[in-house]
Amino acid sequence: MPADFHDADGNTLAGWSGLKELRLGAQETLRSKKNGAKPVSLGAVWKGANPEFRNLRWEGGDDPNQPAAKAKAEPVAKP
Repeated sequence: MPADFHDADGNTLAGWSGLKELRLGAQETLRSKKNGAKPVSLGAVWKGANPEFRNLRWEGGDDPNQPAAKAKAEPVAKP
C-alpha cells in the first residue's frame, strides 16, 4: 500500500502515480528538497548471503503517458 511508504520529509505516499524507480537494497539515504533538512538513513549494511530474487515483476495499471512495454527479467550474476 502506498501509505506504508514515506518520503524524506515523513509524508506518506498518496498513490503510486509519479513513481519512476524501485530500488531493493540494504541501505538507502533519502534527501529532502527542503533547504537545511537532514538526510534520513534507512536500513543497515547487509549481513549474510546475497539475497536471490525469483519471479520479480511489476504488476498493475498502465501509465497512459508511456507506451506499453514488457520488461524481461534477466538473471543477476553473483559477485
